[in-house]
Amino acid sequence: MIFRVRTLSGVPVMVERTTYPERVGELVAAMDPGLASHADGLEAHGVLFSDALHTIDVVPADAADAELLGCRTGDGLLRERRRSTDPAGLPVEWSQDRYLPGTVAFTVRNSSGSRAMGRSLNGS
Repeated sequence: MIFRVRTLSGVPVMVERTTYPERVGELVAAMDPGLASHADGLEAHGVLFSDALHTIDVVPADAADAELLGCRTGDGLLRERRRSTDPAGLPVEWSQDRYLPGTVAFTVRNSSGSRAMGRSLNGS
């Protein structure tokens, strides 16, 4: 599991908890822990994130969140849970990000005229 604090201009705003399947986790473990995103490095090894299910809700800060984010235990945090899969539908990550209020916005667009996101290694 990757457990890290993310910052904006040096100010803690989010706690990230990400779990990977063993085959992906071994690649992530070999990467620089300071990388902003592991996705590009994983793509270089043939691991693609092609689909993700996002669930967004509010949860109370636990003791670890409160210490890392400088809030009180029990304060409301915006939580985004994500399950990402590759083009074959195999899981590549399960993530839970907890944000301080007022630090992030999510935009969701639905359209009957657009295809679902699709990616492949050969660019098609």
